Amino acid sequence: MIRIVAARTVRAECTAAYEQLARELVRASTAEDGCASYTLNRKVDDPQGYCFVEVWRDRATLEAHQASAHFKEIVPQLGEMAVPGTSRVDVYEEI
Repeated sequence: MIRIVAARTVRAECTAAYEQLARELVRASTAEDGCASYTLNRKVDDPQGYCFVEVWRDRATLEAHQASAHFKEIVPQLGEMAVPGTSRVDVYEEI
């Protein structure tokens, strides 16, 4: 299994729009073959801090996700709402 933690801080004026668009990404991604879990999370102590936690069957299904139309359309829009320099993506492999 491949796990992704993709975190960022969102500009205060964009949080509602970010959440709405992120929910679209979650809906489309969880329907993909190989997606075991895909959630949007907000930091408890920072209402502008968000992360996606994703679990994929293997690298091939992750790569297919990253090539999907919804990923290519939505992720750049989400990035535009982020505070510059705050985005981080960590990839883990279950051992």
